Amino acid sequence: MTRWMWFFAALWCVGCASKQPVRGEVVQRISFQGNAGVWGGVPDSALRSVMTQNASPRMWRLNPSERAVTLQRGDLSKDAWRIETWYANRGYFNVRVKGWDIVTLREAQPRRNRPKVVEVIGHIVELKPSTVRSVNWEGFDSLGPAFLGLVIKKAAIAVGDEFNAEAVKETEGMVLNRLHDMSFGFATVSAIVDAHPEERAVDIRFVAETGPSCRFGPVEISGDYSIPESFIRSEVTIREGSAFRAATLAETQRRLFGLGIFSIVNVVPDLSRPDDRVIPVKLELSSTKERQLRLGAGVQLESGKQDIHALAEFQHGNLFDRLWTLTTRVRPGYAWIASFDDFSDAAAVIERSPTGELSSTLTIPHFPVNKMAFSNSIDAEYGLEEGYEFVSPSYSPSLSFTVTPQLSVQLGYEIRYFRYVDLSADDTLGRNRFGLNFTNPYVLSALEQELVWNTRDNALFPSTGEYIVASFKQAGGPFGGGFNYLEARGDIRVFRRIRRVLGFRPNVTLALRLGAGGMMPFESGDGIAEVPFAERIMLGGANDVRGWSRGHLGPYLCDAEDYVGIYDLGDPMDAAQCAGRMSRAQHTTAIQPIGGTALMHGTFEVRKYTLDGYGVALFNDWGMVWNSLDDVDPLDVLPTAGVGLRYKSPIGAVRLDTAYRFNIEPMFDLEPTLQVHFGLSEAF
Repeated sequence: MTRWMWFFAALWCVGCASKQPVRGEVVQRISFQGNAGVWGGVPDSALRSVMTQNASPRMWRLNPSERAVTLQRGDLSKDAWRIETWYANRGYFNVRVKGWDIVTLREAQPRRNRPKVVEVIGHIVELKPSTVRSVNWEGFDSLGPAFLGLVIKKAAIAVGDEFNAEAVKETEGMVLNRLHDMSFGFATVSAIVDAHPEERAVDIRFVAETGPSCRFGPVEISGDYSIPESFIRSEVTIREGSAFRAATLAETQRRLFGLGIFSIVNVVPDLSRPDDRVIPVKLELSSTKERQLRLGAGVQLESGKQDIHALAEFQHGNLFDRLWTLTTRVRPGYAWIASFDDFSDAAAVIERSPTGELSSTLTIPHFPVNKMAFSNSIDAEYGLEEGYEFVSPSYSPSLSFTVTPQLSVQLGYEIRYFRYVDLSADDTLGRNRFGLNFTNPYVLSALEQELVWNTRDNALFPSTGEYIVASFKQAGGPFGGGFNYLEARGDIRVFRRIRRVLGFRPNVTLALRLGAGGMMPFESGDGIAEVPFAERIMLGGANDVRGWSRGHLGPYLCDAEDYVGIYDLGDPMDAAQCAGRMSRAQHTTAIQPIGGTALMHGTFEVRKYTLDGYGVALFNDWGMVWNSLDDVDPLDVLPTAGVGLRYKSPIGAVRLDTAYRFNIEPMFDLEPTLQVHFGLSEAF
């Protein structure tokens, strides 16, 4: 009995500990007055980010003793200095924090164990910022007018801009990197800022000292690694005796990180001897865990298809200490084929099914020579698409070659078995017009080639550069399989950052995308000179033409299961009448998109992110899918426009897009004109 009394007493004490009273005043929110107006200003979040004093999280009441943030009045005077310094770094040299108001939102209730809750309000006297009156460049004469002209063009700050200390630092670093890339390893660049608050003017001088022209010395490798040193040196782009370049150091670091087995890669030039024109380099390496298990879950929400799934992935990044990478992934899930309106319509037929994928990939680098890699992938998938479920195992070996840091080439082969499950489309509907092929099951055997040109500055949030992909596929013919056709696709993506327009600094990214492709059947061997239904090109959805539900832009047939109307779909002539045709009014909403064998689409998008990671995008998408190459007419492309909200997460942009479809084609009269898509990562 005594032990049970002690047990319940301990539980009672734990409960008491979790309800310990909060000592002090709880800060529920922090706000400011005088820092913003109708035409702009500084958001409260930017000022809060530089303060030591924080506000309590929104759900602090669920666990006050752990989550509540109390007021530290002594910190507010220091925070006022921090805010004034933050303003000064942005050209507001006369800004002052007049003081702080502590507003009581709820008095303390000691008997109920409730603390006092307050709001902190800061009062800002915000004046007009200072502008850059002059920018002088000293020590650049020996480098020639072309270099100076390039530096001035690339500078992040110029005469007439609002002063910004970060832009000055960015320009200073840019100039130093360019000097280092000209072999001036001991070069220095300093920025001297003369502020005149009473005149709201700033004079800036950039002073450069180039030092001697230098060359690389020997490369020393140290640290923790288990692979042969020859593998490491094969990724080192530094060559002893070559001209010193900062870009070469960065490229070596990038390539060593790319091996995937190092958590730390420091490429350190020895600059301790300014009189010596030879600069040795030391590589400091630290290994990461070779075996990793990742568990997670995901959701896809877009009009046309919704999906929830779990994910388990095991990766061994250095199999047999030879840099071989083995990745095994299991992805069980559940999917729905429906528009968002279908969920509120009791009469709507919603396709749904469990889904799953199991894959394993072994990648062997330096095979058969340096800059080449050999990959083997085995994959099995059970999936859901509009009109059918399917099961499809496949095997895909491929060989990739990195020609330059920007250009890569891949040659691969795929053999895939495909079986339709619960196929709702009828292989006789509209056959006299579309030539569809529903062979079930079938085997596809194809040779694939791909060229990739990639100069993007960031894969997740690109703001400059290009990403161009050209892919080719030869199915059937000498490679066997059940179908013979050729396929070619091109995708061009261009990104440009606009920093300054007519004195205004929008700092936005312009993104342009153009895509086109076609599939051409041919007669050869035992295979059929057609494209199987499941391989046809689909367009529309979250990642291309966003004014459309997923896969709904292009040819369609009346859905044999859901159609109720005047046509007898058992009659091929009637079935051909109940099908999408350009310039003919849409007859029913019960349609089965069938894709096509030719496509053209494009996007123009303007992206803007704030310092807090929130963003907005304006976009114009357009495109069309045609049944065959003979039907292609660029005048058929249909436009959409929309706006999206963004948030920068560590794994990509969290994206919510709303797009409007301009209803200018009778063939789609009954399709929804407004679509909403939720996704992870930018559309392209």
